[in-house]
Amino acid sequence: MKIPDSTKEVSGDKEREKDKEILKKILKSKYNKALELGIDSVKKLAMYTPIKLVELGLYNDYEPAERAIREARRNVNIKLVITRKDRERYLQLPKLSTGVKAIDDLLDGGLFPGKIYGVYGEEGAGKSRLAHQIAVTVQLPPINGKVVYMDSENVFNQDIIVLTAQRFGLDPETALDNIIVVDSTDYFYLEEFLRRMWPDYLEQGYNLLIIDTLVGPYREAFPGRSHLAERQQRMNNVINWIRSRIRRYNSYCLITDQVQAVPDPSKGVDKIYVGGYVLGHGATEWYAIFK
Repeated sequence: MKIPDSTKEVSGDKEREKDKEILKKILKSKYNKALELGIDSVKKLAMYTPIKLVELGLYNDYEPAERAIREARRNVNIKLVITRKDRERYLQLPKLSTGVKAIDDLLDGGLFPGKIYGVYGEEGAGKSRLAHQIAVTVQLPPINGKVVYMDSENVFNQDIIVLTAQRFGLDPETALDNIIVVDSTDYFYLEEFLRRMWPDYLEQGYNLLIIDTLVGPYREAFPGRSHLAERQQRMNNVINWIRSRIRRYNSYCLITDQVQAVPDPSKGVDKIYVGGYVLGHGATEWYAIFK
């Protein structure tokens, strides 16, 4: 029987208490309000932007928000300058195999950490099946990861995870335990989870984020051209939030998307991902899956 290491627990408690005191010192009278917003650590505060803190109502002006974030980043030593050695260390990080050789070859070995990969296709093309498989392969060595699966279309299937785990030689029960599924059918819950809870899961080693699918909740809540600007702005905020955090944690990300007809056939394809330039530029790479 493994005996718990109480020394580590005490050390962790001391670190959390120290972090709490630093956060109080930075935020002063705003501390309790920050906790209500889910900002309960210096590192979390450091990952925000001044405009976001003003938008959330923590500050009324940009200047005090800037000071708070600047101080938080100084305490957690967030690097803005990336040296050659930093880049070389990054390039040595493991790629996430999809479990399909042809796709891995296309991706030059698999999904790279810190990048957002987008997959789009018609219903039944295999987008969710690929997402399920990657939710298992990330648990293989050398990554040994865990998964946050944001399910916007109620498609998560435990049976597929079990069969896939068996195929790759993993214990099915362990594979299921390493995946949390988030009901993301509502855009508000999707945003709330990513802002309030996802950073904690990143800290706990959940280093693969799957959103299946991102656009769906926004198309339902903000239909038509009359809501286009708000829909695009909200999705842009989500993409930027995800990008900044997967880069800091060197974690992996896959989003799936629906398709729409392309009005200009001269582009060489008759369908493209939904979401326009926001998702077009937001994802590092896009791949189409065909039936």
